[in-house]
Amino acid sequence: MLELSTNGLAIMANVVVYALLGVGVLRLRRLRSVDPRNPVTVYRKLERVLGRVYPNTRGDTLRELLMRAKKSYPDFDWKALEREFDEYEAYRYGGRPKPSSVKETLRLTNSIRRRKD
Repeated sequence: MLELSTNGLAIMANVVVYALLGVGVLRLRRLRSVDPRNPVTVYRKLERVLGRVYPNTRGDTLRELLMRAKKSYPDFDWKALEREFDEYEAYRYGGRPKPSSVKETLRLTNSIRRRKD
């Protein structure tokens, strides 16, 4: 009888350890960083993050979501963010070269993700 309960405890411990490992892997995968060389993925991630923060904004454009975020996150360089976004839109829809930087956009995205988790 003692062996059975020891084996049962070992199995339960394994289940707990593997479940925690699985949760950790899923969390790391979700928090995986975005490639800053690809502005499309950076802004796609930003849009997803802002959509989670402002869930009742279905149909709003990314620019409208950024205007909402501007009120909630005043500690960012919003002029740089707007410049980066303008460069991104010109690249995405106007055939211009890739934006020179998306550093401030990544900083905002990561900050919102950390606050949300």
